[in-house]
Amino acid sequence: MKVETQARDDQQVKLIVEIEPALIEQFRQRAARSLAKQTKIPGFRPGKAPYDVIRRYIGNEYIDNQALEMLVNDIYPKAIAEAKIEPSGSGMEEKISLDPPAFEFIVPLMPDVNLGDYRALRMKYKQPKTTEEDVDQYIHNLQTSYATAEPKEGKAAKGDLVYIRLSGTILDPDEGMEADFLKEQPTQMIVGDTNPQNNDWPFEGFNDKLAGLEENGEKTIDYTYPDDTKFDRLKGKKVSFNVVVQSVKKLDLPALDDEFAKNFGDFESYAALREKITEEIQTGKDQEYDNEFKQDLIDKIVEKSTIKFPPHYLEEETEHVLNQIAQDLSQQRMDLDSYIKSLQMTKEEFIDKEVKPSAEKRLNQSLVLDKIALLEKVNLDGEELNMRVASTMAQIRNMPEFKKKKNEARLAEISRNVTMNAATQILQQNVFDLLKRIAAGENIDAEAEETSAEGEEKKATKKKSTKKEVDGDAKPASKKKTTPKKEAAKKADTDGEAETSPKKKVSKKAASSTADTPEKKPAKKPAKKTTKKDDSADTGSKE
Repeated sequence: MKVETQARDDQQVKLIVEIEPALIEQFRQRAARSLAKQTKIPGFRPGKAPYDVIRRYIGNEYIDNQALEMLVNDIYPKAIAEAKIEPSGSGMEEKISLDPPAFEFIVPLMPDVNLGDYRALRMKYKQPKTTEEDVDQYIHNLQTSYATAEPKEGKAAKGDLVYIRLSGTILDPDEGMEADFLKEQPTQMIVGDTNPQNNDWPFEGFNDKLAGLEENGEKTIDYTYPDDTKFDRLKGKKVSFNVVVQSVKKLDLPALDDEFAKNFGDFESYAALREKITEEIQTGKDQEYDNEFKQDLIDKIVEKSTIKFPPHYLEEETEHVLNQIAQDLSQQRMDLDSYIKSLQMTKEEFIDKEVKPSAEKRLNQSLVLDKIALLEKVNLDGEELNMRVASTMAQIRNMPEFKKKKNEARLAEISRNVTMNAATQILQQNVFDLLKRIAAGENIDAEAEETSAEGEEKKATKKKSTKKEVDGDAKPASKKKTTPKKEAAKKADTDGEAETSPKKKVSKKAASSTADTPEKKPAKKPAKKTTKKDDSADTGSKE
């Protein structure tokens, strides 16, 4: 067998294998014997018919196809091993020829990541601050949710609750775009509401324009959306909104006192509520800034890195992102096809323009983080991983659909996914924490050396202590017996710790940790591309 490889630009390699003609004939006979055992040939017991009889009865083409399949399954892993290729997935049959006998496969390689000098990257971490205005706005929102509404005569003013029927029409729709993008629907708004969550629809400041309207009043509001609007289909579009007022009500806000604080928990005073709200706002700001900082940091590292991966990596990640979008939409009671239609796109356009770029970005980030974890020897905390998995699985097992024994197989699969997700999360968080310290200019090498020295010192101390014990004792110390009760108690304590571990969210993305060198797997059977073969000529026809 002669094996040759040819490099490609897409992180794949062409594997060319030439074999001796005699080997083809051997596999034809093996295939014929195998088929004869499954076929009733008149006058012969199963598997006992002569080779020539089998060929006449079953047909040369059928036997040759079976022989080729058996031959490929035999030579492919041997050729992979001889070429010293580490495939990242199944290969693809590219070409099969029987005259001369040769095979060509396209084999995907493992990703190749060359990092830039990420240790030279510097970024300041500026912790955000919570202002009194932030707290006041939050409390005002709480006030509004507990306010009572009374009918009001006259014009709507700032702070009034207005019930309206709203519709919107695009004045300059594109070809094929539906002009009536917002069918008439009832809604309610507070005039002059400063809550960003309530003040940006259908555009920022819309509710301010309701001031001065009365019951049964009507108003037309025109607005041109900027190019950076979050509503993609409305970028640069001029829309005319029609407002019909159904009623106007005055809001009576509750007093901000100790009684008000009791509505939100066991708070002794309004001051205690305000303090708790301040803490929650700060926590939220810290998390938001931390996520933005991490994203910016990893983007800069990806930008300076050279990342190569075979096509199937992007295909799988694209499929994953698409499934995630579909799942998120289903929680909003919307299906993927309807959503894509609302964007005036075909599914193929949506995947190419929206899904694939997102998948590629996620894939690049994941590969870079895995590479850094490998180089910096970032490890997983086994105890933290076990606690997180135990906590998540305990919640899942309590769901009604998983309380039946017939779902054990499904639970086992979910457990594997949860474990991979949790491992990825923990590992990536550890890498981010390390990168954050690097960006701050910390000398992580010095710390690593210090930690290593401390570890060696502890080992030496332990070794000396053990030697003294051995030298000082004439007899070996008797081993203390542990009663079964104590052993059971220890186990119960351990199990209890797993069950009472704090609840944490786990991302849905299934991805395995690559902090360690990937385990080498046997070469998988290559997928078929060829459906025809020719005994006398090269058969490269494809489906």
